[in-house]
Amino acid sequence: MDYEILSGYSSPPGDAASKSLDNLCITPAEEQIDMETSSDISHVAASGLNTDEYIVKSDPSRRDLEDLVEKVKGMYRLLNLITESGSNGYVDKVIIDQDSLQRFINAMSPGACASITKVDFKTLDRLMIKPLGVYGSKDEIVRLLGSIGAIDEDVARLLLLRDNGSLPSLSSGLYIVRATTNVPTDERQYVIYWPEESTWDDSALSSVRKNRVTFMRYLTKICDQVVALLSPEQSASIVWNDDSDTESVDMDARDTDRLFTFEVAKRNEQEDSAIARPGFQVHSCYISRSEPPPDCLVDTATLGPHILPGETTQGFFTATYHSPGVNSERFRQKFSEMSLKQLM
Repeated sequence: MDYEILSGYSSPPGDAASKSLDNLCITPAEEQIDMETSSDISHVAASGLNTDEYIVKSDPSRRDLEDLVEKVKGMYRLLNLITESGSNGYVDKVIIDQDSLQRFINAMSPGACASITKVDFKTLDRLMIKPLGVYGSKDEIVRLLGSIGAIDEDVARLLLLRDNGSLPSLSSGLYIVRATTNVPTDERQYVIYWPEESTWDDSALSSVRKNRVTFMRYLTKICDQVVALLSPEQSASIVWNDDSDTESVDMDARDTDRLFTFEVAKRNEQEDSAIARPGFQVHSCYISRSEPPPDCLVDTATLGPHILPGETTQGFFTATYHSPGVNSERFRQKFSEMSLKQLM
């Protein structure tokens, strides 16, 4: 398992991070947290969802309800962001989801990944996919998943709810989604970076910013083409500064005390060019062309001498043509079935 420590931060007891790590254990701060999340639960109930199905209990047998990756059609998790308790507080780590990655490999090439240590790389070398990288607003990513038929309206509402530990959620990470089209043989893959709540905020914590940089680096490594999905609010907040060159010139003009003038003196003027000189010839009695027979069935040009290039030593070889014939040899001995097969 590949672990990478990205950042660490301390959290006081009873906050949201402590609650997720304690597996929703009842603490004095739990009542306040449940009051804050009751609005989300009531919102789900008002939308027509069965709250008994989606509310996560402390029973470990229902832990699978927390993860929405199983409810998105064709989605597999590649990299997952988890939070663990360290010596200096809580630490964010990016890990490879081995089980989900194994399911994706076997879905693309059945039987290619028996386990994380038994992978048929020769079979995977013949498999080529060109995923499209996607990142941006959660609203727009959910809209994309809905347009390709990966989610329904109920899952879309759950994906847009704030993660508070009492409803199923999708943890931040990299996910690959297989989207089928009208043509069964034509399939498109999307590698989606699912962000944290404050990933794109200017006032995001340093740990969130480091996670954003790490996942974007992995996304650009996996995908040759990346698309950003911006919400209308994000598009309106973009500041188009066309006077950046003018401002940089004005700033340089104010710092005249720090400017120094250097001049590079040209000492020698040399002209780099290639000069052709006569080559040399090598004569050898071994370098000859064999005369092909009249019944030659191959191209006679291939029967001439050929050079064998090398870094330190060069050589040559000459191909000759042998007419097809039959060679017979008599054997006066007894053969078993196995020895006869070996002889043939």
